[in-house]
Amino acid sequence: MQKNFIVVLAACLMLFLSQFYPEQKVEANASLDQTYLVQKREIGEGFYSEFEPRMGRSVKTDNFLESIKAGALSGWKKYRILPSITSAQAILESGWGSSELSVRAHNLFGIKGSFQGQFIIMPTKEYQNGKWVTIDAQFRQYPNKNASIENHGEFLQKSRYQNLVGLEDYKLAAKRLQQDGYATDPAYSEKLISLVEQYRLTDWDREAGANLPSTNVAARVVNGAPLLSHTQFKEKHPLRLWKTGTKIQVRKFNTYWYKTSVQVDGQWKTGYIYHSMVKNLTPIQGTDKYSGTVQAFAIWWDNSKLSSGELFTQAPGTAVKHYPSNNNLKSAYYPKRTKVFFTPNYWLN
Repeated sequence: MQKNFIVVLAACLMLFLSQFYPEQKVEANASLDQTYLVQKREIGEGFYSEFEPRMGRSVKTDNFLESIKAGALSGWKKYRILPSITSAQAILESGWGSSELSVRAHNLFGIKGSFQGQFIIMPTKEYQNGKWVTIDAQFRQYPNKNASIENHGEFLQKSRYQNLVGLEDYKLAAKRLQQDGYATDPAYSEKLISLVEQYRLTDWDREAGANLPSTNVAARVVNGAPLLSHTQFKEKHPLRLWKTGTKIQVRKFNTYWYKTSVQVDGQWKTGYIYHSMVKNLTPIQGTDKYSGTVQAFAIWWDNSKLSSGELFTQAPGTAVKHYPSNNNLKSAYYPKRTKVFFTPNYWLN
């Protein structure tokens, strides 16, 4: 009996209090506002969630950059907009791909309309005739982020942004974007420049054939096959550079690398040599070792990570004209391949 009385009393108390706290319903409705998009002129011309935090979500920056790189490079080829600048804009405007439209439609820049007939409908809040109104608007839907960032290059072909086309100085491009009224944030250009420099996006400019130094340095390919501390070519100082014809003994490490030991400053160290640089392998009886002969050559990659992608080799003594060293890499533009290629400093003298 006492238990039932307590239950009834509690129910009455909740009913009484609800008459004085109607804001609970308002709060629930307020959360729906987060799905409305508004134009944010401080960062650009697009639309974004009204309460969406900028740059505040945890994302894997490498994954995002990889998802926009091809589009940024293509944007230079088609529209002559620097990859570093359009990529920095994508980072800033989409919050590293975490904005509402980026997640739902790969729309990095919050642009209205359709792309190849594809769009999504999103509610927006827009100021018209002296009051805020809600509009169900079409926004471009892209198949991937590369398509979005490439299409941004076309968007920047507007007459007001013509002073950006073909510009190869990322700092000047950032300042002109702000001067042209792309965004109202007084620190907009500095933010773009900071992103370009922090994430070394000028490397993409070089890969695209833009922002290249005006002077070429004459050099030749070194007669040396590198013995490296790790199974990767991006190393400042190899343990050894063996000339073609050098006899060595190695063990198999994996499909692509052999390993051996050498003395460096009186200490034995394990090093790795690329499998194609060791010829005429012969098993050494009674051991797991092989004897072989070094075949030296240089490798050029179409990316500054020196991994996968397109590559080619050059024989020792090949004459090369490259751009000044950057981050322990040499780079050179090959017109027939329409790309900039990279090689470690140690392969050119």
